[in-house]
Amino acid sequence: MRLAGKKALVTGASRGIGRAIAEALAAAGMQVFGTSRIPGEVEWPQSISPLRLDLSSSASVEAAWGEGRISEIGYDVLVNNAGAGVFGGFGDSGFEQWERQVQSMLLGSMKLAHLAMKQWTEERPGVLVNVGSLAVEYPIPYMSGYNAAKAGLAAFCESLRLERDPRLARVLELRLGDVNTRFNDYMHVDLKGTRQERVWAAMCRHVANGPSAEHVAKQLVKYIGSDKQGVVRVGGFFQAFVASLFHRMVSQKTKQAANLRYYNVGNDR
Repeated sequence: MRLAGKKALVTGASRGIGRAIAEALAAAGMQVFGTSRIPGEVEWPQSISPLRLDLSSSASVEAAWGEGRISEIGYDVLVNNAGAGVFGGFGDSGFEQWERQVQSMLLGSMKLAHLAMKQWTEERPGVLVNVGSLAVEYPIPYMSGYNAAKAGLAAFCESLRLERDPRLARVLELRLGDVNTRFNDYMHVDLKGTRQERVWAAMCRHVANGPSAEHVAKQLVKYIGSDKQGVVRVGGFFQAFVASLFHRMVSQKTKQAANLRYYNVGNDR
């Protein structure tokens, strides 16, 4: 796909990976629209046109798509990036927190894709990018809602690739490892006990040592402009290349032990 002159919609573009992707697509010559729940409180660069979008329910997505005239713009690329994290024991906090997370990251993204893909034809095909996570293969302890949402998103991508003609819609899953953003700063964190504290500290350390959001965006733009579909892995060398091979070759027990060690805990509960 030749990107110059095309239109892209990037959700969660107010900061972090979403902002980096939006700016990289704009630098490639695309007309970029970036969404936020409260776009008026964000300082946007001139290269990004802000739109209000709330993914908390299918009704809110539908309302924004129609009332905000988003549907009339006609996007060639949709990047489902918006999401938030909740860190803590699954049974230690109200279920509503986990429900909101799955709704916005999975169901909201599916609803937006459902609306966008109706506009794509053989004459004007599109590209759907769902920002996923290596947590699909290596779940993050105490982030069960995030893990479940990203696993669902990965299955959704694979389902679409089985169903859709790539001449109408190419589907990419951007499966990220640790990326150096401020994502953790905006999480809802409820630490209980030293085990959770160790996992949180390890996760923050891994994120700080990860590649930049700009690196991720640069790689993604390259794939959007190609004919590739499927899983795109971006992260440090181990996460982008070795982790997938390790996941396929070792037993579930060995993989789980390695994952726990990565987060500085053992099988102790």
